[in-house]
Amino acid sequence: MTLRTSLFIAAGFAALFAAAPAAMAQADSAASLAKPIAKGDSIAGRWQANLGISGGTKYFKLSIAQFGDSLSAIAHVEVNDTSGDDTYEMIGSIHDRKIELRARFVDGVRMTGTLRGETLRMRVVPGRYQEAATYEISFRPAP
Repeated sequence: MTLRTSLFIAAGFAALFAAAPAAMAQADSAASLAKPIAKGDSIAGRWQANLGISGGTKYFKLSIAQFGDSLSAIAHVEVNDTSGDDTYEMIGSIHDRKIELRARFVDGVRMTGTLRGETLRMRVVPGRYQEAATYEISFRPAP
């Protein structure tokens, strides 16, 4: 490694570390500007549901984080306790108790629905071009 290369790398690290505090301050500022929502509209937490299907039961677990009207979720689907496990990272939003979630890395998997009391009533589309396989499910808070 030449002296010139070493100086170039050192300058790059210095610029990187100088920019980091500014970027963190900007993120903190943006976070403080986000509008909070009423506690009654919060769906953050763990949810669960069961759905009877031919040959068994589908078990759903949904862990939701909420910041303002933005949602981030992990959806886990299990069939008959052992086979057919799938986990999806989902993103979405809530507005006027209407919820929209879509899988980040799997094309077409999405959930839409509403918050009714302590129940999330969701319409689940299991993938792209699978509108015919859509089903309705009600999530309740997990114990």
